[in-house]
Amino acid sequence: MSLFRRLASDAGNPTERWMDGSAIAPPFDWSLLRFGPISFGDPLDAAEPLGRPDTFRWTQPGYCELLYARAGFQIDFDRGCFAYLAYFIGPDLTGPVHPDLQFSTPSLDDEVALTRDVHMDDLKARLGPPVSEDGDAEETVLFYVGGGVVLEFEFDAEGRLKRWNLYPERDD
Repeated sequence: MSLFRRLASDAGNPTERWMDGSAIAPPFDWSLLRFGPISFGDPLDAAEPLGRPDTFRWTQPGYCELLYARAGFQIDFDRGCFAYLAYFIGPDLTGPVHPDLQFSTPSLDDEVALTRDVHMDDLKARLGPPVSEDGDAEETVLFYVGGGVVLEFEFDAEGRLKRWNLYPERDD
């Protein structure tokens, strides 16, 4: 067994005793910069009110992913701190594979529900030009920064929204 696998397996699943998770993704509260009960930097146990994830896995020492497939989101913890949120909005060839995966409909604000029908051009018209844009033949990713949070919007080859990622802006 490799050192990584041994370290990851030794860490176990700290969520295994949590109650079942909800099938609804909490909103991201911009006024408090909170996702349901947790804020970026909070410890893993602060996520317990979200319930037990459908899948928990260590991807590297100190970094874990909690997939809430039935609610259409994932949260990641780096060195025990909430570090990343992804809302799954539409089909994505590189997204998580889980038999119960559902798509979520998060709200950007009180007026814009993020669905598969949101086109890249519509989002740019609403938010203005992105800080940066990256793309290839299969997808385009628009990057925005606000309130210390990076927002990544991933679109498929037709320009339809498939995923929204949020994580703290780093001071590199």
